[in-house]
Amino acid sequence: MVQPDIWAYTDGENTRPQPFPVKFTPRSERIREIVLEEAKQAREELSIYDGETRLRVEDFIPVK
Repeated sequence: MVQPDIWAYTDGENTRPQPFPVKFTPRSERIREIVLEEAKQAREELSIYDGETRLRVEDFIPVK
């Protein structure tokens, strides 16, 4: 079993966990199929959010 480092996060305004090794093992072939089907549907539905943003935190800080 791998114990991820609970303090391993990216720097910046939008912190995210650093990558860590993991292996998921489904308990049956049907569960594997369900996970793959749900992942495909989620990718399709969330694809509208793909892309890069041009917004920066600095754009919203008032100039003194």
